[in-house]
Amino acid sequence: MREADEYIRGKFEEYYRHNFGRVRPPPEMEKREFGFLLFEEGIMIRHKAFKKATDLQSFIRTKVPAHVYNSTAYYLEPDQEMDKKNWQGADLTFDVDADHIDTTCKDAHDRWTCKNCKTQGKGSAPEKCPKCQGERIDGEVWVCEVCLERAREEVIKLLGFLTEDFGFSRKNMTICFSGHRGYHVHLRADEAKSLSSDERKEIVDYILGLGFDPNLHTDLLDGRIDPGIPNIENQGWQGRIHKGIYEILTETSEDELVKWGISRRIAKAISNKRDEFASKWIGEQRKIPPDGVGPTTWKAIIQKAVEEGSAKIDTVVTTDVHRLIRVPETLNAKTGFKTVEINSIERFDPFRDAIVFEGEETVYVRDAPQFRIGDQSFGPYLDKTVTIPSAAAILLVAKGKALPRRD
Repeated sequence: MREADEYIRGKFEEYYRHNFGRVRPPPEMEKREFGFLLFEEGIMIRHKAFKKATDLQSFIRTKVPAHVYNSTAYYLEPDQEMDKKNWQGADLTFDVDADHIDTTCKDAHDRWTCKNCKTQGKGSAPEKCPKCQGERIDGEVWVCEVCLERAREEVIKLLGFLTEDFGFSRKNMTICFSGHRGYHVHLRADEAKSLSSDERKEIVDYILGLGFDPNLHTDLLDGRIDPGIPNIENQGWQGRIHKGIYEILTETSEDELVKWGISRRIAKAISNKRDEFASKWIGEQRKIPPDGVGPTTWKAIIQKAVEEGSAKIDTVVTTDVHRLIRVPETLNAKTGFKTVEINSIERFDPFRDAIVFEGEETVYVRDAPQFRIGDQSFGPYLDKTVTIPSAAAILLVAKGKALPRRD
């Protein structure tokens, strides 16, 4: 076991020794499969089943896993191999992860290395190395407030889709922070449990706005057509697109419009007529694009409005009816944070509400950006030994930024 893993496992063992009773299994736990990723050489234990919460809690206390999962599916025989479990249905589960959201902060704190030629770069890891075209890429990701705030915004958009467009009740939804870079939304409504993978894919496509063809919406593409007074408060995609276009044309900077491929001349025209366009868009006048904005530009703006209105979810998690997902109140070895069931996504602060370790630790920090734990900020650090709160130290060690000091 690596020194870092041994250190983190020791901290996890101490936590679970005193807090194993906090672990919260999902509803109908006896029908779920449980899985555990151990610190020891990444060993995965699967096909476990428990009748009572105390049995699960005792197992975690004994094994001290790095990660704890339960199936989103319900089975008659959850402890059997996959082809013998007898699937009975599954929660409709969504994963919103900062990895799938384009944020500028990644260029500052994420890095990647090609295992073949050792080429390195900043930002999200590419699918192939730009130098040798190799596909063996190591990614080094950080967890920052900007990333998690963007993920939280996507969760709020997702909840709007589920309640307003699909009519599900919030009382049937559970929202959890993953303990790392994202959130999970579990919909446990009877009408959703029996949905097939293909049916779940239809929901995913709708939420992502996939298949939207602006050419079929001439009222939005052709400024000569008067479709009536738009209402950005409309439900569904109609309202989202109207709102998105309004925000783009009244708030987006000229330089940002140019980045989207819009010519500088047209971007300037849009930027110079914000007030005029705003009055035409929400006032009792025809919604006419600014002068100089032709069908091609208008189409690009509509597509961007769809992109901004969609909720960025992991398609694989939702369509996989056998998925394993994190158990609330268990620890995440990628950060030392806990998976938290959230009462209010609007007020949740992962850098405060997901912290469990107290005290102080001394660590040698190789390289780390500035970050916050609770009310305190730490770093940036470079080649430095520091004594900091345990939660901060464990985060740095877990992310490969630091090593524990034994002296």
